[in-house]
Amino acid sequence: MSVLMRILLVVAIVAGLGAGFAGIKLKELKTDLQTNLKNTEDKLKTTEGERDTHTKAKQAAESESKEKAKKLAEANSEIEKTKGEIAVQQSKITEVEGKLSQTSKELTDKQGQIDSILQVLPKGIEPNQIGDKLKELQESFVTLDQEKKVLGEKLAKLIAEKEKIEKDAAMRKDGKMPDGLTGRILQINPEWNFVVLSIGSKQGVVPNAAMMVHRDGKLIGKIKITSAEPTISIADIMPDWKQAELQEGDMVTY
Repeated sequence: MSVLMRILLVVAIVAGLGAGFAGIKLKELKTDLQTNLKNTEDKLKTTEGERDTHTKAKQAAESESKEKAKKLAEANSEIEKTKGEIAVQQSKITEVEGKLSQTSKELTDKQGQIDSILQVLPKGIEPNQIGDKLKELQESFVTLDQEKKVLGEKLAKLIAEKEKIEKDAAMRKDGKMPDGLTGRILQINPEWNFVVLSIGSKQGVVPNAAMMVHRDGKLIGKIKITSAEPTISIADIMPDWKQAELQEGDMVTY
């Protein structure tokens, strides 16, 4: 074999090795690129998932904020309503007190007139012998006395109603309810973390009061009243006290 042929053969062998090496490098580069692409896609999916989670959390926070603002507005409305009720009761009490005072004055005047007439009667003359004037005064006195009793009863009733309204308002402000008050959970809303109770304002339930939740004699949680209707009430579940998932029928006590 000539020198030239040997040289050409060596060149051909080197060229083949170079091409094979280049193919291997291209294959490795392709694999790396595919791996990087997959990693980028995974990171993108993770980022999109985190974005969706943040979006949902933001929406939930906004909804919760709106709900709390609504409850605050309802509480303020209830306070203003109570103030109005107390003002009305006070006005009625003042009116009845005025009437009672006037009636008492008229009674005193009538009694004075009767006493004056009786003092000038001749000895041995009975009051029923002096005519219609005394009879009219006596009948008027009886009527006024009866009216005074009615007004007194009405005044006592109005004062009792006012005291009850003021007591209920104070209990709502301080979050206090009758000792031993019990009820049941009627419904549960796990999404908004609140429950509906079988007791309401007629039983003494007031906003801001806390109640314990029991099942089979075991404490499993605590709730806080947010609003009270006459026969039902709404309460938020307090996460820090939650020992088990609350269920419909669980007992609540104060």
